[in-house]
Amino acid sequence: MNRKVVYTASCLLVLLLFCLHEIFLNFHPDIRNVRVALKFSMSFIPFVLSYFGWKNHRNVLGLYVTEGLLLCCIADAVINLQLIVGIVLYMLGHLCFIVGFIKIRKPHFIQYVLWIVTALTISLLLWFVPEKPAQIKIAAIVYTLFMTAMVSFSYCGSKRIFLGGIIFGLSDILLMISMALGINDGIFHIFSLGIYYLGVLMFANRTFVGAEDAIPVI
Repeated sequence: MNRKVVYTASCLLVLLLFCLHEIFLNFHPDIRNVRVALKFSMSFIPFVLSYFGWKNHRNVLGLYVTEGLLLCCIADAVINLQLIVGIVLYMLGHLCFIVGFIKIRKPHFIQYVLWIVTALTISLLLWFVPEKPAQIKIAAIVYTLFMTAMVSFSYCGSKRIFLGGIIFGLSDILLMISMALGINDGIFHIFSLGIYYLGVLMFANRTFVGAEDAIPVI
């Protein structure tokens, strides 16, 4: 089996599903269950890729990335139905990523500094967003702590993981801006949500296509 061909085909399938999701969002917003199913399917594909990559090579990074992608997959399906539950599942997914990254390479001091600075900056901005319930702001701030830690610690020796972490984090920041400003469709939404799937596909790429060069535990 040519893994690169399978991975490329999987990316094209995610792109097709994403286009269908945006069509339903913009033209049939009342059919929520279809969008939930499409979001689950888009996230399920990177999880499956990561799972089979880990199953064949059994490396530490692959295990934690696969667990994180599974939790994000479930969160994608749940968040449109139960916002807080979805946020908690995403946080648990980030926790899996963080543990995996730290097991591969101990973070440098500068990574902790970047985590604290970015987390505090985003949290302050979130707190002063008008017309949002306090519990939603608190949940978003707690999530921000996990998300920024994931991005900061994603510099663990794999360029694909690092790039995926940055893209994932950027997507979350843009989605938060989208929610704060009440932007639910349009080019901004397409870009902010679309790059999320690019980020998780980068994680899956490292586990599925690049699993042979598994990073040893340091």
